[in-house]
Amino acid sequence: MERVERCLTQIWAVAQQIAARNTPCVLDLGFSQAQSRRQFADLAKAAGLSVQLHFIDVPAEERWRRVETRNARKGETYQLGFDITREMFDFVEGLWEPPTDAEMLAYHGVRTSNT
Repeated sequence: MERVERCLTQIWAVAQQIAARNTPCVLDLGFSQAQSRRQFADLAKAAGLSVQLHFIDVPAEERWRRVETRNARKGETYQLGFDITREMFDFVEGLWEPPTDAEMLAYHGVRTSNT
């Protein structure tokens, strides 16, 4: 977790440098929990930046189907070098906190259904 925090700190530092050049930044970090979304939204607000949350709402079984396809193809998105097992997928699913209506409103949310 310490390494993850160092990476997130570095990502935020780079995002601020890019934003200082009036270039929009997209942070595709998963933001699977409300606390992490709030943390980065608070950082953006403190830096005078706007936030827009994009939520691609896809059912878990469709996401699992896509993971199975990725595992089988081992193509461009096979970056980790190992298969994601159903157990791994289910563990991460158990951590997932979908954005609430209040979050979507506060973060100018855009919800997309992509199946």
